[in-house]
Amino acid sequence: MEKKLNEKEMQEFVNENKLIVPKNQKAKFDSMPLDKQVVKIKFYQDMVRMKEDAREKNRLINRVKDLFDKRHATVDEVKEIVIYCNDFINNARDREIASIDERIRELEAMKAQLTY
Repeated sequence: MEKKLNEKEMQEFVNENKLIVPKNQKAKFDSMPLDKQVVKIKFYQDMVRMKEDAREKNRLINRVKDLFDKRHATVDEVKEIVIYCNDFINNARDREIASIDERIRELEAMKAQLTY
């Protein structure tokens, strides 16, 4: 059970957390009574917490873990996934190196143009 805040504590709470209020809601928020401002700030805090929880839940690693659990992955399936991941890493590294090499060639060509 949440303890009831006195007016001074509510004002401190509002002042400390006022930045969480969206810019387009500031005027409306400022016109609210103090107790409603506290409720609204707690609402915004809950929204931020829910967004963070959803973001964490949707991270690729967490989704893969959930799939492993839901589908009761076998060792052989996981080994296949590990092989796929290693191939993916190697291909991604090769693409990145090729991209960097291309950028180096472009910069060297620009440097050559400037030095003549």
